[in-house]
Amino acid sequence: MKKFVFCLAALAWMSAANAQTGEEWDNPSISHVNREKAHTGALPMTSETDVVKNDLTLSPYYQSLDGI
Repeated sequence: MKKFVFCLAALAWMSAANAQTGEEWDNPSISHVNREKAHTGALPMTSETDVVKNDLTLSPYYQSLDGI
């Protein structure tokens, strides 16, 4: 049983060591690993006058996530 646990731990350690190459840390031109593309937020408004006011809280779909 101890041999099995040791082999399993060694296998997990080797696979974790091979998973991370670190190449993106060494190359300063790479700045986009695991990152979403930039996008703008879009929120539907009820009327054009609300759009002109440029206040997202006027939309019926706006929900504050700060707990207030």
